[in-house]
Amino acid sequence: MKKLSLLISFVLALVLATSVMAAEEPLLSIDFANGDNGMELVEAQLVEDPTRGQVLKINGDGKKCGFSYALLPTTVFEDNTWEEGMTLGMWIKTDVGADLNGMKGTTPIWSIDIAGAGYFSALCSLEGTINSDGNDTSYGITPRVWNDPVNAAGGMNATEEGVWQYLVMVYSPEGQYLYLDGELVNEPKINSGWSMDDCLFQLEFAHALRLGSYLCPWWSYGDYQGMIDDVVLYNVAMDQSDVKALAKASLIEQTVFEEAPALEDLYDGTIIEPVYVNNFDDASTVELVEAAIVTDAAQGNAVEINGAGSGANNVSYGLITTDLFANTDWTNGFTISLKAKADASETLTGMAPLYSLDIARIGYIGAVTSLQSGINTDGNEDVGISPRLWNDPADRDNCKSKLTAGQWQTVTVTYGAEGMAIYLDGEVVVKPGINNGSYADLAEQLKLVPALRLGAWTCDWWKYGDFEGLIDDVTIWNATLNPLQVMNFVNGVTAEPEVVETEAPVVETEPEVVAPVETEAEVVAPAETEAEVVAPAEPEAPQTFDLGIAAIAAAVLSLGTALVSKKRR
Repeated sequence: MKKLSLLISFVLALVLATSVMAAEEPLLSIDFANGDNGMELVEAQLVEDPTRGQVLKINGDGKKCGFSYALLPTTVFEDNTWEEGMTLGMWIKTDVGADLNGMKGTTPIWSIDIAGAGYFSALCSLEGTINSDGNDTSYGITPRVWNDPVNAAGGMNATEEGVWQYLVMVYSPEGQYLYLDGELVNEPKINSGWSMDDCLFQLEFAHALRLGSYLCPWWSYGDYQGMIDDVVLYNVAMDQSDVKALAKASLIEQTVFEEAPALEDLYDGTIIEPVYVNNFDDASTVELVEAAIVTDAAQGNAVEINGAGSGANNVSYGLITTDLFANTDWTNGFTISLKAKADASETLTGMAPLYSLDIARIGYIGAVTSLQSGINTDGNEDVGISPRLWNDPADRDNCKSKLTAGQWQTVTVTYGAEGMAIYLDGEVVVKPGINNGSYADLAEQLKLVPALRLGAWTCDWWKYGDFEGLIDDVTIWNATLNPLQVMNFVNGVTAEPEVVETEAPVVETEPEVVAPVETEAEVVAPAETEAEVVAPAEPEAPQTFDLGIAAIAAAVLSLGTALVSKKRR
């Protein structure tokens, strides 16, 4: 019976591990155990990983090292049809410290080449992109089925550093789906006017699979930093259960983990004093439009924003008119932080502004509840503003708020030479990035800001509603706070750590003169003792003899027990 149970368990495990393969074998399967599988390695190499053995290592270091990738020229795309979709899976392990070493969310983990450049791809921000701009029109490729990521120059790496994770991208006639460790994490919206059929037929023009890069001259945001293993490609669109089974089939439990360095090891935590603080104890500091000052049990006075609609005729905000921006030097950066408590409202959208800075009577710079950036200068040319330093948020119509309803949270946004970063409760959620222009341009334009608006843009073309909830403790610095300074501020650290003296003070004293003591030598007579006569010990019997006797006794006892047992049967 026991053997039968083991056999059944083995068969079930085998069926589970091969269920994905039963209906469809992969068109490509690359595990790197026996070599590079015919891939061209450019600034990449095969290395030994303690968990998965020999794997591919991509060495892309931001913009510093140029391109880093492994390229597999193949006819698999043109030799197969893709009407039923495509599934591409692989194990990835992002380097510890890659975020700090220049890797951004817009770094490609893989891409499929058409017309000499990346076309289909998945990014470290766990977004999928399909971009055909600039591809040879003779291929019949229609441009831009999906948009590029919203924050193309920055964005946040959403993979976990130092941990093997299973990444799967599925292209189906219904849409595009990205899974991480079997869970759906991104379901990009297809642009109106196009369909997946437009996309899938174009796979037949692909000629190579590239791991770690786009190799695109205009995509200058660096390549992947990490390891890749067990790449598989199918010309079917798997569902989530198939994706989970695919991950389980090649799972190896990780035993060696690396730890990321602490913020204290990386950044200077020097306290920087803000140039503006408002906790609304003085209600006269803010003009209220369809808003109110209310008393919150935890925060005291706070601004309540009631925006629940859309359009210019239904706005709700608090307006702080100030000459702070005109009279402050912003050369070293700009940081704004506020506390927000979002309502549990179905009408609160991800595009609802937490704040905006007014120029030419409309919102200009801001951040929204989806914790994305918004800097839009279209139409403000009359005040000498160069248009669009950062992109607007992506997928405006479907974007969701990332705030936790009913809970006070701290949103901090920093602007500086590296771009704009967004933090929630001290944790970075959008890495610094800027699409064009420079912070120097932005610093000059900050001087044109006459007012800070809480909860709204007041833009005629911004039809996505205003914030719904409470805002308090608005704080502004004329510097770019680093991640440690942001975390210290959120945690209430307001002073530098005290330096404790560890060396004892030197006390000068005159040496004390001690007179020698005269003593008579004591003569001690030797003690008379009788020698103790110890009889010689009898030699012990050899240990082997005792062990031998014990062994024989044990054997006899065992034999007797066996005979008795047999007789009882």
